[in-house]
Order: sequence, then structure tokens, then C-alpha cells
Amino acid sequence: MIVKTITDEYYFWNWAKNSDSYKDNFSLEGSKAVFNYFDQLSDELGETMEFDPIAWCCEFSEYKDFDEFQHDTGYTQNGVQHKGYDNINSLDELKDNTTVVEFDGGILVAEF
Repeated sequence: MIVKTITDEYYFWNWAKNSDSYKDNFSLEGSKAVFNYFDQLSDELGETMEFDPIAWCCEFSEYKDFDEFQHDTGYTQNGVQHKGYDNINSLDELKDNTTVVEFDGGILVAEF
């Protein structure tokens, strides 16, 4: 297996910004948070992680805050308004259900 070595947190952001499909997935700060999350996870697991930007873009979504998460993931069913993902009502509840990475300027939420 070929493992691509990334030496700084801007590499992922530059990759995403040059991608037609993923250029709007993350802000600069969000992409740095994604990179740092996987870098820290790699250290905790004691394993080298493969650079997989498409998977990272599919796994995480960026939101300004919890309110934006609720707004973007809410839905109406049978005339009843539901909040994001099974009516999760707080950031702590969200953290209990999936991986949430907080950073200055927003949050990253792993799809669940």
C-alpha cells in the first residue's frame, strides 16, 4: 500500500480547493481541523494513516455552530418539524452520537 506523507495542514486544504467536487466542503480553519483530527488519531492509534481526502470530505461536514447543524439537517415529516438527526437538541447530545471536532469558527460533524 502506498501512503502519501503530508507534512503540513495546508496540503489537504489546497487539495480540496483544487478539486471540482470538494472545493466548498471546508473553510481553511475547517480543513486544518480535519487534518489535525486525523493526525492526532494516527498518533493515538500508533499507526500511519493513509491520506484519503475523498473519504475525509465524505465523512465530515462543517457547520458554523450547532444551530446551523440543526437547521441544515432538520426535516419535516407528516407536517411535523424535526430537528437535525433524530431531534438531537444539544451539542453534548450530538457528541454522544458521533464524532464532533470543535475548532475556532465552527464544528465538524462526522456522518452517522
